[in-house]
Amino acid sequence: MHNQYQNFSKVLEQVLGSAVKVEAIRPLSGGCINNALLVKTNQGPFFVKCNRREKHDMFLAEYKGLSLLRKHSQFVIPAVLGCEVDADNSYLILEFIEHTPQVGNYWEIMGRQLAEQHHNHADLFGLSHHNYIGSLFQDNSKKEHWNDFFIENRLEAQLQLAISNKLVDKKFVTEFRKIYSRCKDLFPAVKPSLLHGDLWSGNIITGLDGMPCLIDPAVYYGHPEMEIAFTRLFGGFDAAFYASYQENYPMEAGFDQRMDLYNLYPLLVHLNLFGASYLSGIKRIVSRFL
Repeated sequence: MHNQYQNFSKVLEQVLGSAVKVEAIRPLSGGCINNALLVKTNQGPFFVKCNRREKHDMFLAEYKGLSLLRKHSQFVIPAVLGCEVDADNSYLILEFIEHTPQVGNYWEIMGRQLAEQHHNHADLFGLSHHNYIGSLFQDNSKKEHWNDFFIENRLEAQLQLAISNKLVDKKFVTEFRKIYSRCKDLFPAVKPSLLHGDLWSGNIITGLDGMPCLIDPAVYYGHPEMEIAFTRLFGGFDAAFYASYQENYPMEAGFDQRMDLYNLYPLLVHLNLFGASYLSGIKRIVSRFL
């Protein structure tokens, strides 16, 4: 334990530029990819993610994503203090956000703030750098049209990984790719919006003054409906959130019919991360659109 305190002291000293004494280290729940720790020091608490040294690129991508959201979003976003490596490990050092009770209009605020974030537009779909969703590589190569980006960078990329992982057979692949031609006329034309990219309830915490705080992003500029569909996939969002979002960023009619199509991407991600239990849900969506 003494060696662990020394290691974290050295890492934090590199980030802060001054001597740091580690007083306590406490594991935090919620992370299935990285070790998440509350590191208490004589300079205050820090949230630290740790993984093997070869995972440094994943932390660098998260660093960039959080920084982008802090610049272009009204949400509480943890400040990124540094991204360091030692001989064995990689570390992402963040501001520690103390959880507080939600304010009374929490969900209305969240809907409005997400709408405001989605009003931040780019010329092309994608991003200037690639990143990760969970532990999976996410290709953000820029494209002019959402259909092309969604099919090539999102669906086909995950389908290829599922093929490589031997999670799907040839019949499924043939049926799944028929979806691509169905996408052409289904998505409303929009400007690319700044998305969190992995917006489920587990990536929202209640931060300072009871306000919503976003963590663990997989950012890119995409179709704003993609984000709203993702929030519906696993639930946990209050009706007031959707009403507030719609008021501030009205969606075109027919979203409920398009929603499952967007969610093929996160479902494929879960298939590749967690196994074949997600395949039946994907097949149901494919059969409905064919």
